[in-house]
Amino acid sequence: MVKIGNAWETFVQQALAAGYLLGNQGREVYKDWHAFDSNDNLTELQMDVVGRNVHVV
Repeated sequence: MVKIGNAWETFVQQALAAGYLLGNQGREVYKDWHAFDSNDNLTELQMDVVGRNVHVV
């Protein structure tokens, strides 16, 4: 969980660069949880997509 903020930042930047228009709701789904600071945790990030900018190359 220490790096979850970095993961969100990368995720949103890449989605926007690909032309996706994001809503204001996101969530984290903890797929495999060991401990708060475990490197073995698997967290899925989800964000609502409200459209796509067709002008992005």
